[in-house]
Amino acid sequence: MLEGLPLLGNSDDFVFDNQMITQAVAFGFSVGEISCPTKYFPEASSINFRRSVVYGLGVLVTSLKYRLWRWRLIKSRLFSRRPTLRLLTYYERAQPASGQTPPSSEVVPGIL
Repeated sequence: MLEGLPLLGNSDDFVFDNQMITQAVAFGFSVGEISCPTKYFPEASSINFRRSVVYGLGVLVTSLKYRLWRWRLIKSRLFSRRPTLRLLTYYERAQPASGQTPPSSEVVPGIL
């Protein structure tokens, strides 16, 4: 489950998806793809050259960190079991089991 990935160590930018997939591989998750129709148009899908270079370098850095981590040459926040991001279901947000909500730094509301 995605709850087991240390998503708080990931970027808030385009490279997030690459980091999440790398984490899933690192922790032995099965990875698959479900295709869906996508329409790209200039207003919604353009990225300038500078940001695309930053993204490309981020992908390379993520891959390098993964390899060095696998070889046990570095420790990386990307591959630490903590901190994790816990997604709450609608029911959990409405009625927490313990009467208290977890700290906001560790909880992201689920999408309805």
